[in-house]
Amino acid sequence: MRDPREATQLLDKNDEIVVYCSSKECVASQLAYHISIKNGYTNVRRYSGGIIDWEEAGFPLEGEMVY
Repeated sequence: MRDPREATQLLDKNDEIVVYCSSKECVASQLAYHISIKNGYTNVRRYSGGIIDWEEAGFPLEGEMVY
């Protein structure tokens, strides 16, 4: 999603949410995690390895890259 406000309209506070960045060095997913928890989302997790780690592990990718 390009706009976090879009996510708040689509997600229930109890939905399972996984946030991630492009790499381990990126901190945007940390920010997204903490903001989500602060705003009442109860089932939020952060994949700290980032999408680069995910892809290098051989896991599938779907959708398009969002900047």
